[in-house]
Amino acid sequence: MLTTFQNNILIWWGNNKRIFPWRETRDPYKILCSEILLQQTNAEKVVQVYNKIISDYPEPADLSEAETADLEEIIKPLGLLKRAGRLKKIAAEITQKYDGIIPADKKALIKLPGVGNYTANAVMCFAFEKQVGVLDTNTIRILARVFDIKSDKARPRNDKNLQNQLNKVIPKNKSKIFNYALLDFAALICTAENPNCGKCVISRICFSYSNKE
Repeated sequence: MLTTFQNNILIWWGNNKRIFPWRETRDPYKILCSEILLQQTNAEKVVQVYNKIISDYPEPADLSEAETADLEEIIKPLGLLKRAGRLKKIAAEITQKYDGIIPADKKALIKLPGVGNYTANAVMCFAFEKQVGVLDTNTIRILARVFDIKSDKARPRNDKNLQNQLNKVIPKNKSKIFNYALLDFAALICTAENPNCGKCVISRICFSYSNKE
């Protein structure tokens, strides 16, 4: 079942992958910026804001010296303006503590202002290609529907057992592309509301689909 799931998801993704500028780079700084901007925000809306920030502030030192008001103006179309201050604080700490280099260490990443488990894992996976699942509301939904794997924690994103279960689903040496594939599959097929089961390539092995009334 697991091999079928992995193969079908990757085949589907090969024909349906979404293209975003932060997926075209392995620069940890750019990926970290994108992950902060993507929080609670539709990915398509982030593209223009991301491009502007990377263009105006190409290095952490540049971002650390940015005026908060200027950052807020750039981020304004996305809402959640507190991300402006968060980006500035992260950039300042990276500049001062790590000489402008994003640490390739999850424990160090989590200590950065406003960086939690999801963002740290995303950077470790997408920038440093570490073997780890990126656990968020999308991948949590897929685990629950396909495998009937659920969390009883108040904050499932921080559930270590759920993280371990997701890690087991990720094929070896394909962590980056498979996490992207899961995120795209959740966004386009296995959506939170009205999932498109008719076009789902894993419906025949999906627990939720098999138990529909």
